[in-house]
Amino acid sequence: MADQPSPASRILLLVDHPGNRQRLANALAPQYAVVLPSSDATLAEPVDCCLLDAPALARLTERLLQRKAVEAPNFLPMILLIPREAVRLVPPAYWDVIDEVMSIPAEKPELLQRVSSLLRIRRLTSEVRQKAAADATLASLAEGLIIYDTTGHILQNNHIADAYLDYFRVTPHPPFLDRTRDLHIETVDGSPFPPEALPTVRALAGETITGLVMAFRYDASATQWLSVNAAPIQLPSGERMGAVVTFTDITRRRQIEEERERLYAELDSTISAIADGILVFDTDGKVMRMNPTARILLGTHNGNGIEQLEEQIAFPLSTTPDGPTMPVHVLPVWQALRGETVHGLTGLLRAPNTRETWLSISAAPIRTTQGRIIGAILSLTDVTVLHELQQRQEDFLRIVSHDLRNPLTIIQGHIQLLSSRLAYAGVNGDMRSGVEAIQRSVKRMNAMIQDLVDATRLESGQFPLELHAVDLRDYLQNLLSRTEMLIDYARITLEIPSDLPPVSADYNRLERIFINLLSNALKYSTPGTPVLVRARREGGMVRIAVTDEGPGIPPEDLPLLFQRYYRVKGARMQEGIGLGLYISRLLVEAHGGRVWVESEVGKGSTFSFTLPVA
Repeated sequence: MADQPSPASRILLLVDHPGNRQRLANALAPQYAVVLPSSDATLAEPVDCCLLDAPALARLTERLLQRKAVEAPNFLPMILLIPREAVRLVPPAYWDVIDEVMSIPAEKPELLQRVSSLLRIRRLTSEVRQKAAADATLASLAEGLIIYDTTGHILQNNHIADAYLDYFRVTPHPPFLDRTRDLHIETVDGSPFPPEALPTVRALAGETITGLVMAFRYDASATQWLSVNAAPIQLPSGERMGAVVTFTDITRRRQIEEERERLYAELDSTISAIADGILVFDTDGKVMRMNPTARILLGTHNGNGIEQLEEQIAFPLSTTPDGPTMPVHVLPVWQALRGETVHGLTGLLRAPNTRETWLSISAAPIRTTQGRIIGAILSLTDVTVLHELQQRQEDFLRIVSHDLRNPLTIIQGHIQLLSSRLAYAGVNGDMRSGVEAIQRSVKRMNAMIQDLVDATRLESGQFPLELHAVDLRDYLQNLLSRTEMLIDYARITLEIPSDLPPVSADYNRLERIFINLLSNALKYSTPGTPVLVRARREGGMVRIAVTDEGPGIPPEDLPLLFQRYYRVKGARMQEGIGLGLYISRLLVEAHGGRVWVESEVGKGSTFSFTLPVA
């Protein structure tokens, strides 16, 4: 028996013969809404089935094919009405349009049965398509989804919800509530979650829940966090048909948030424990963090330091007590936000409510792993005491270089005069030896004073270089010939290639380096043993090595050899104040090179340094 037709089903009759058209309309009514076109334009109207005869099919084939293509994948049935003897004459091309063929005149029962069957197929096809679309939608959701009926039983869920169904099969019925007491469901603050407050229960009672965070604790160590939404399913009349619950696993997000909070706490503790002032800025130059030391240095420790600092963001810094304030665009914070790193900028801070403070300032950008700048960090080190010590040191060196040299000059002048008169009088012996000893001591003291002054100037950058292209082969030969009265020239051997490129160096400073290294090699090696000077090119630098056959240097002394005032313990001679190698290092580094030593006890030492190729 045919299915009962739906009153909404619309049947379009494209039949040119008026008599056939009327008979068909009478047969289909009142079960269906029959559409009788006044023109072919009716073909564009929404219908559920179409009956047509051969003349209409011949006339409208292209438009019918277009209609079918537009409605795909919907199934729009079309029945061709044709005389029985003409069925075999239907062209093959027409079968792309029609779904059924009926002979005319058609009997009413057969007509109704054919139309009903096609409409049922259309409806089932539509339902299958809709279900497939719904299933695809559920499967594509990134959230878990569960649909309940009014009794709390699950009607449908997607694959994401499968793993959680043991926790969401909850209804307001007592047996299910008893089960939830064993699930260890907790709120954000760690307290047990009341079963009657579960999202499913509340949604079935008509409540809508959004973003409810729940913790499921499986054992002592594993906790899973979910963000849950739930809402009742209601008809327009207000009748509730069930509930829908969606949820997202936010366990990883919670872990990241907890880790971020822990790192923030560690950062705050670390910054607070640092003795230097630390400030953290965002990309707009706004202070985001400030440790207690920074608040004290900047005079903001009695109030909201960040707000007060915003008012003096220009930092009233100057490089000298009477100097102008630094321009904002050269301040370390802004340089760091442009991607630069600043180390050891010294400035005088005149902040309100605090004393004048000399600061050593450093700044660096804060970058992501991709290199994007997201802020800057500024460190402030109070070097006021150090600055005062440096001032005292400079005062002391001025005294040494001026006040001590004056009496030495007088002593040296009188000794020279005395030495001349003794020589003129032909006096020798102890008196002549004593005068010569005084002269040597004056020279040594003069050399020590010069070392102190030169070291201080080098450290403060007050030792400018006049760079020239220097041919090492000619330079060393000339140096040895000029200093043969001071240096045991015969012990020194030069191995300088003739094709060695010139180096970029200051003539006078380079002489100081060679005199220090050669005199040390001669002084601390066995008398009569050779001292070898080699040079070779290494990339853009020239390496010079001075090798002796002395007693060597103990390994524990090697890392300290080029430090200020350091002298090897147990050395045969302890002349000077330990500044020769220190000054040599500063001079080499001022040229852009480096200096080092290799030594083996009992076999000798090699002092090497590099200079850039001119």
